[in-house]
Amino acid sequence: MTRRDESIVRSADDLIGKTVMYMGKQRNVVTVTRVAGQILIVCENDHHNILIKEQNLSDEIKNMIVVGKMADRQNGIQKYQEAEKQQISDLRDIMLDNIKKVKESKDYIPQAKIITNSVNTLLNMAKLNIDLVKQQQKNREY
Repeated sequence: MTRRDESIVRSADDLIGKTVMYMGKQRNVVTVTRVAGQILIVCENDHHNILIKEQNLSDEIKNMIVVGKMADRQNGIQKYQEAEKQQISDLRDIMLDNIKKVKESKDYIPQAKIITNSVNTLLNMAKLNIDLVKQQQKNREY
């Protein structure tokens, strides 16, 4: 491999850990490997992997636009998940507290029912949000 070829392969390696826009789709680059005279750019989603002939690699990399880093995206997801875990923990504590209060006094049952209905509403909203995110991911994949 010539120095120019090595330089081109290194530029493909520079894409690892980045989110690129290529052929109208965002792709999160996980790794880059060489396979029989071709460069395979492996992405988070297998449907978005990119296979390029080595001689075309330089031109194809020019067609890729780096739009961010996967770490930024992962940090955002992690913060969201931590907040969700805390909310679930808080809801669990509320429900356990309600059970305790109902056991202590039957007078608390009407209030416990209202709280339970509110918690169920929150859970249904969370399920709807999950379904929305899944649909959005599905739409981005195709």
